[in-house]
Amino acid sequence: NEVFADRTYQPDASLTPRNQTNSLITDSSLAIQQVMQIINDKTVTATNGLSVSIKADSVCIHGDGRHAIEFAKTLHNSLQNAGIIIQKINY
Repeated sequence: NEVFADRTYQPDASLTPRNQTNSLITDSSLAIQQVMQIINDKTVTATNGLSVSIKADSVCIHGDGRHAIEFAKTLHNSLQNAGIIIQKINY
């Protein structure tokens, strides 16, 4: 189950469609907060403010973002600092 660090979620745990203005998370601190919530609580806060159950085996970071490399480094460091083990997935 792949989750997205830089996308918002709907109340049914689906991704917010990209044609909606609130579909992307551009603030890295908010994206990191979302990933930490998903990992620690197994929930994500939907766009309506409700907490929704979600299962995560991997976290996707979109490489087409303006600051994708910096964001990936910041997320990696935040997860490591929180004691979360990061593993490569072999497809």
